[in-house]
Amino acid sequence: MKFLISVITYDDYIEGLSQAIVDIDLEFIARLKELLKAVKSVNADSILVYNTLPQFVVDVEDPDALDPVSSDVRVECLDLVVDKYGDFRWDGLIKYSDAHFSTDELKIEEISKQIKKRMDKEDEYPEKSGTAQKASK
Repeated sequence: MKFLISVITYDDYIEGLSQAIVDIDLEFIARLKELLKAVKSVNADSILVYNTLPQFVVDVEDPDALDPVSSDVRVECLDLVVDKYGDFRWDGLIKYSDAHFSTDELKIEEISKQIKKRMDKEDEYPEKSGTAQKASK
């Protein structure tokens, strides 16, 4: 299921990313839950794992279709961050700059519920599948 997530850039002089499109499935949710268990087992605040799942865009013309406006913004050092509270986000750098960015934090359980709910609807009404959803925090 595709989610549209807001992006915050921590640099006043660089315009760049505004949103990320992320295709999250139950397999990815299971991986997030494994990472959450690892964070808690070592009593850490968070864990960072290299992950290039998001597609970063400047703007999205049609949020339901998630067709991104082409973007020349390239990213590097892209990490998935899972914290001990069950939240996750992506952090990284805009390539060829010192500008850091982060996506909004999302709750693992909330996203999992949304995916399961969507899957149940698709089983019930298959002709309505394929629409996108804004990620809720």
